[in-house]
Amino acid sequence: MCPSCADHVEIVGHCFALMQRKDLEGIQAHYSNTHSSNVEMTMLDRGIAFWGVEAVSGFLARMLTSIPDLDYFVHSITQDGPSSVKAEFTMTGTQTQPLTPIFPMGKRFQWLCSAQFDFDSVGKIHRRSVSFNIDPASSLDMSANLEGLSQCSLALASTPSGSRLLQLAIEANGVSDNARVLLIDQLRGHAWDTAGSPHGNHVLQKLIASVPPQRLQFIIDELAGRAAEAAEHQKRCRILERLLEHCPGSMTARLVEELLPKASWLARHPFGNFVVQHILEHGSPEHKQRMVIALCEDAGRLARHRIASNVVRAALIHAQSQDRAELVQALAPDHQELLNLGKHRIGSFVCREIKLLSKKHDA
Repeated sequence: MCPSCADHVEIVGHCFALMQRKDLEGIQAHYSNTHSSNVEMTMLDRGIAFWGVEAVSGFLARMLTSIPDLDYFVHSITQDGPSSVKAEFTMTGTQTQPLTPIFPMGKRFQWLCSAQFDFDSVGKIHRRSVSFNIDPASSLDMSANLEGLSQCSLALASTPSGSRLLQLAIEANGVSDNARVLLIDQLRGHAWDTAGSPHGNHVLQKLIASVPPQRLQFIIDELAGRAAEAAEHQKRCRILERLLEHCPGSMTARLVEELLPKASWLARHPFGNFVVQHILEHGSPEHKQRMVIALCEDAGRLARHRIASNVVRAALIHAQSQDRAELVQALAPDHQELLNLGKHRIGSFVCREIKLLSKKHDA
């Protein structure tokens, strides 16, 4: 390791040593010498940041005051490139004065953390970022961590690493269904916005796949009245798909009722088509039948559409036998129409599905 790399690792190690000793004066002096004046400190999961050496050292000093028993166990400090150092550590303590909601008041927490330190050309830290981690297989008591997460889940869901953290907590060992639901309690009343978030939608998807359906009613309630709009959205369509996969038809019925009148349009939509396919695969027998009837009205054109043809094929695969026969009749009422469909660049795939069904029936 070159001397400059060794210096970087030593600087970071000394930062942790000062925090472990709770040396406030030493922290201020060390940071003034080793951090650039415009240093940035980011808590990635929370999406918050501090700029300037005084702000950064001040925040860390407040941590020592707010968490008197704060302690660090450093697992590793390693060079992560020519001007970057990565540290893995466990942070424990009990917050007694309000600092950040990710640490619950009066309860001892234990977080596995990662920190990245980036150095400038003169060897001073100009950026440091911290993220929290959860081992889904851990057997440790996570009640304090979960409470902390629940207190800021709305903010966490809007950031890439915060979303990841919530998803890990949802799927962690030993977490009850009650705890999983309470974990994202702040999202109640914000399900529509969260479903449309590039990061938050993954939290809702993980929750839908992890808890009993009756715990998900609030999501359905907040999508109701706007189901068609959600189906046309790149992110919200995924929430509809997961609900259709994991909830009984009685729960999703009103959402499907909103979608049925727009079946033909959604079948051709780049996102909505997937929702329609999920209704055909996971919907109730009645909704499957009504969806097939809606597709029959424009079956020939849909079968030749580059997107909708996939919906028609899904209907042929998942529809009940009588409904499937009616769809085939609408697609190819005679042999000549079947030949014409088979000659079409896109319709040929639908024609192939019809022939496969015919062979299965004959067998």
